[in-house]
Amino acid sequence: MRAVIDENPQQKSFVGAVDILKVELSLFWQRSIFFWGFIAASFIGYGVLIRDHKELALAISCFGLTCSLAWTLINRASKRWHENWLYKVQQMERVVFGSDTFSRLDEPDSPSTWWGGWRYSVTKLTIALSDFAVLIWIALVYKAAIASTLDLYSAAILVVTVLYLLAILFGCRSKRRIQGKE
Repeated sequence: MRAVIDENPQQKSFVGAVDILKVELSLFWQRSIFFWGFIAASFIGYGVLIRDHKELALAISCFGLTCSLAWTLINRASKRWHENWLYKVQQMERVVFGSDTFSRLDEPDSPSTWWGGWRYSVTKLTIALSDFAVLIWIALVYKAAIASTLDLYSAAILVVTVLYLLAILFGCRSKRRIQGKE
């Protein structure tokens, strides 16, 4: 079968697109694991420090918020590229095989039970979790700011964090356009 694919350029392109799709999905999970480590360490640090070292707990919560915002944005960017390559694979599949043989989800005969499979997007659920982490960190930053003595150090941490979060939101957008689209 591989020899037949190597001879047909359309099938070769299809196999290449499938490989890239697999890489995109793998990178999505690798990035999530990377951020889970920083966020988990921040939660632990915050919990240990909030009682006796409120200013340091504020700095840790600002770091956790920054990591969580970066995580949720990276999840969205990864989801976008995953959807891009999934679309390409589906289009090539129709050309190569004449049908949606592999991308079509066949519905089971019986309805799903509580313990059976449900139609949820794993990547969308991960994005929802990362959004929730952002909300939790906003609450923890607020709590740490209220608990700390709002001196120049604490105010500077808050101002720098807000400015940095805005810089991430507006300065880290992709500028690359493909075929007239961003």
